[in-house]
Amino acid sequence: MRSTAIALLIASGGAAAIAQAPQTQKPPQAGAGTGAISGVVLDGSTNQPISGAIVTLSTNPRGFASSVVLRLASDSTGRFVFTRLPPAQAYFLLAVQFGYFDGGFGRDVPADEEGRPIALDDGEWFNGARIQLWRPASIGGRVMDEAGEPVVGAFVRVLPQVLVAGLTQSAAG
Repeated sequence: MRSTAIALLIASGGAAAIAQAPQTQKPPQAGAGTGAISGVVLDGSTNQPISGAIVTLSTNPRGFASSVVLRLASDSTGRFVFTRLPPAQAYFLLAVQFGYFDGGFGRDVPADEEGRPIALDDGEWFNGARIQLWRPASIGGRVMDEAGEPVVGAFVRVLPQVLVAGLTQSAAG
């Protein structure tokens, strides 16, 4: 299927784009080694296991399709295991589940961009992969006047508290 896409791109005049594309190293093929990576997917707030989360093992921190080695679903206890892995300097684990923000091994908060790489030697089993996923949240309430009546059209803003020069302040912008 990849050769078809390249042929279509060349036929449409995209040969220059292919020639300029950076060369990427092919990911190791699953099943070619004796290493293993296992762990658990947890709710970041409650530490409860998340079953059915799709866990992707990749050689790229962003999990691009060209670097994906394996994908599987976590079991009813949130556990997963990738076996028969070849040695690699950096494997990355990403997880997704409906109703949660995406997460990855080594991400401490939902906003982290990349997770921590796992270096794996032949025959090694890395069994401490803990992936946390967080649910989105919302804030609700009512704006009332001094008589307890609702205020219509009131402008409401949520400001995070940040530490600036050792003092907690509200941040805007």
